[in-house]
Amino acid sequence: MHSARVPLVMAGPGIKTQVWDAPCSLLGLAPTLLEFAGVEPQVHLDGVSLVPTLFHSSIRQTKSIGEYCAETALGYPVCMILQGDRKYIHCATDPAQLYHLSSDPDELNNLAGNPEHATIKKGFANEAAERWDDAAIRDQVITSQQERTLVRDAVDRLS
Repeated sequence: MHSARVPLVMAGPGIKTQVWDAPCSLLGLAPTLLEFAGVEPQVHLDGVSLVPTLFHSSIRQTKSIGEYCAETALGYPVCMILQGDRKYIHCATDPAQLYHLSSDPDELNNLAGNPEHATIKKGFANEAAERWDDAAIRDQVITSQQERTLVRDAVDRLS
């Protein structure tokens, strides 16, 4: 979950072509497209819509969400909240990680254990707890793994 930033370029009907350095992720596609279409999501979406940033030059996107839920994560999600120049990483099986990207772009100095950053860490930890249910996600990942193994075994038998 390294956070190399590249300029974001957006253009389209009614959108002034613009380039800015803003955190965003693929999770933001669904909320952005739904907002463009004027459709209210029927379920919770983790991504953040870029529509306010696209149409209001004074509003800049400052938050991005990332999730990694693959087998190598031992079934537990590895989740990231990037807000401004702060990056927080949460995983139930690992200690929290907190980085100040403007002074530590290579994420070498984990500030999560630093008392000076306790309030920032607590805010991110609370948001992570509200966004992600580790046990439920783990159950979903394991079920998905089992389903894919079942399909693989069936395909192997047919070969």
